[in-house]
Amino acid sequence: MTDQIVLSHRPPMPSLSAVVELLKPITWFAPMWAFGCGVVSSGASVGDRWPYVLGGILLAGPLVCGTSQAVNDWYDRDVDAINEPGRVIPSGRMPGRWGLGIAIGNTALSLLVALWLGPWVFGAAIVGLALAWAYSAPPPRLKRSGWWGPGAVGLCYEGLPWFTAAAATVGGFPGWPVVWLALLYSLGAHGIMTLNDFKAVEGDRQMASPACRCSSEPIAPRASPVW
Repeated sequence: MTDQIVLSHRPPMPSLSAVVELLKPITWFAPMWAFGCGVVSSGASVGDRWPYVLGGILLAGPLVCGTSQAVNDWYDRDVDAINEPGRVIPSGRMPGRWGLGIAIGNTALSLLVALWLGPWVFGAAIVGLALAWAYSAPPPRLKRSGWWGPGAVGLCYEGLPWFTAAAATVGGFPGWPVVWLALLYSLGAHGIMTLNDFKAVEGDRQMASPACRCSSEPIAPRASPVW
């Protein structure tokens, strides 16, 4: 009866503030910063490419990064109910399947913007969005791996925005030096993401997540200094 009462008071659709919270604007800074680095690394004059640069910033932050946050929260809703019950989905402020719907809608919008920015940006966006879904969604659920998970996040948050920025600025392939620099930047984020995974060990244990197999060993101190 208590559950029925709680459910009856949930709103039929989420508020704007709940949607913004789901997309987590605070997380957009890293890919947007990487995008700015990519613009500089291209060595090209922005000139009349400003609309594409601004479109790329929108793509890197609110769109692709926002999508990754929505996807992650949707597939982690059971674990979040233990670790962080105040989050927007387990708290009921994002009712029903709205979280999944927003993730799908943001994915489609991201692809449309990327297509406008050019074929190289579109290709990078496809890779980034595929990794964003594979990171959280089964069956791949890359976050279960202490290597593939942080690697995917590092690439999506740092390397791909860097490459996207350079490609959008020059209007084509930015060159291999930019690609290698972006990959190195991605690897540098691996250790940080490895440490970040250890903040949710308790919920992972209770939900029998494969990641909890690492929790009894000092993996983080060994893995993070690699980068």
